[in-house]
Amino acid sequence: PQTPQHRGHQLWRRWGSTLRALSTLLHHPSLP
Repeated sequence: PQTPQHRGHQLWRRWGSTLRALSTLLHHPSLP
């Protein structure tokens, strides 16, 4: 079953992926 802990883990992984993407954009800016 979906436990709050598991749900939080998925959310944490999603945030980690987003933060990693933002970090990549900051280190490799593609803005003009």
